[in-house]
Amino acid sequence: LKGGVTPLKQGELLVQPDLAATIGRLQKHGEREFYEGKTGQLIAADMASNGGSITLEDLKGYKAIAREPLTS
Repeated sequence: LKGGVTPLKQGELLVQPDLAATIGRLQKHGEREFYEGKTGQLIAADMASNGGSITLEDLKGYKAIAREPLTS
């Protein structure tokens, strides 16, 4: 939504500078940027200011585990 109210019209450019900056940091610093770098800090700060429960320490301690999908 443009200005948070009006839908974009077909062909209008959607500019997301925060997302672009995040992708740039991930490209430059690698995946740990998401958990330990500025991106992780921004996530933790947003969580803290909006009643979320994820902390920077939670993000720093996160380790992805590949698992076989469940089937039934």
